[in-house]
Amino acid sequence: MARKKQREVYGTGSVSACTVIKKDKDGNTVYDSDGKPVRIQEKNKAGKPVWRCVVSLGTEQYVDKDGNLRKRQRKAQKRFAGTLKEARKFAQSMTEDYEQVDLDTVKDNFSALVKRWGETGLVKKTADGNTVPKCSQKQKNQYLRHLGYIAPYLDTKPVLDLKKKDVEEAFAGVIRDRKLSVTTLNKIVSVTNRVFEFAIDHDYIVRNPCRGIELMEAKKVQKRDALSEEQAARLRMELDKAEEAAYKALEDKERRQAKHGNTFGRSEVRGLCTLSYVLAVRLMLATGCRRGEALGLVWGNVNLDEGTIRIAQTLNESLVLKAPKTDAGIRNLYIDEHTLQHLLKWQAFQKRMLHLVNADGVALSQDDETPVFVTNNGKWCDPTNCYRFWAKFRKQIGFDGWVLHELRHTQETILRGHIEEDADGQLTQHMIDVRLGHATPTGAARSYAHEMKARDKVAADTIGRILYETKIKSKGNQHSKAA
Repeated sequence: MARKKQREVYGTGSVSACTVIKKDKDGNTVYDSDGKPVRIQEKNKAGKPVWRCVVSLGTEQYVDKDGNLRKRQRKAQKRFAGTLKEARKFAQSMTEDYEQVDLDTVKDNFSALVKRWGETGLVKKTADGNTVPKCSQKQKNQYLRHLGYIAPYLDTKPVLDLKKKDVEEAFAGVIRDRKLSVTTLNKIVSVTNRVFEFAIDHDYIVRNPCRGIELMEAKKVQKRDALSEEQAARLRMELDKAEEAAYKALEDKERRQAKHGNTFGRSEVRGLCTLSYVLAVRLMLATGCRRGEALGLVWGNVNLDEGTIRIAQTLNESLVLKAPKTDAGIRNLYIDEHTLQHLLKWQAFQKRMLHLVNADGVALSQDDETPVFVTNNGKWCDPTNCYRFWAKFRKQIGFDGWVLHELRHTQETILRGHIEEDADGQLTQHMIDVRLGHATPTGAARSYAHEMKARDKVAADTIGRILYETKIKSKGNQHSKAA
């Protein structure tokens, strides 16, 4: 009896059976008369035979580890489940697909593909034949920044050789090596998928190795750390120093401006932005609010008489104000007496400085719609620039590696550690969740609004006491950590 052919070749493609080791009903390996494991054709869960379909992409030259110039075959392969006839047809379609592939392009790495996508994939043609951007420059920069997180992990192979496993391992590397939020990780997944779809549309590749990869879940992401009470107090002290230095620098500049008669009608007051970032970080440390929530705050939502702020909107990286994702995100927060005094001083100072800025022939004035934290010309502070400020500042003060969002976790961790110490039982986990804007039953929130207001005052006072009364040990460099 003639031996069954194990591999069939069709033009530049081939089909061969995928095999697995045979097992008996007890799960033990079956051996032949020579003592070798018996191999049988693999079948999928539906019972269909599995085939390996391969397309030859010709040869390429490369330099081996010894520096010798060599040649090797390039190929693309896929698994297919079905009959042999169907596998042959699939292999032929693969051959036809890969005939359209731009092999010179897919020899490049992922970063080169991203660059090409940024140049041609984010523009569109108008009716008159001109090209216009599909998104703003700021949005494009955000896309490229997110792709920059994963590119180093995908640049180890040419684009053509990337498989789903490579992309999954790349995302695992990003999660392992960087402290990114679940939202950011999901954005990276989404934009990476877009880049590969662009490559398919332009005949660079025939399959998307990112397709089918699930979005990240919070439980799969490395948990963020939280500052200890002593570290939080140390950070507060460093913010005091930075704030004092920023005020002094601004006052000195204004005295010099006055000497030159350049008091009113200026386009900006340099230094306002830096002072705003210092105060925004102080507010995040004192309340646990998010970066976008702090930078989206307006004076109309600050009640300095009661010592409260109202979180009602958030500022995203495109400088667009949005409502919080859930009703729980809209909340009133007490601030401790120390932070309140800093905001009182800042409000008066900002009002005086903004009046020096001339916008369209009219001096700026501070009103309820004025951002609490402003740029040098009185506009919204960019959240991205705020993080850049923090990245530089944290390194200078010995807190290198700590990300802004960990100030939010610090608030929760510290308050949870003082629940049992509250003799009146006012500080509860539920109150902490409400303060941080975590989802809570809205009915319960309405029923106990007065009680929760009193408890939030306790939470604010507790944080204030820790930040300003905790004894600080010698500085050293014990606060920094790996990024």
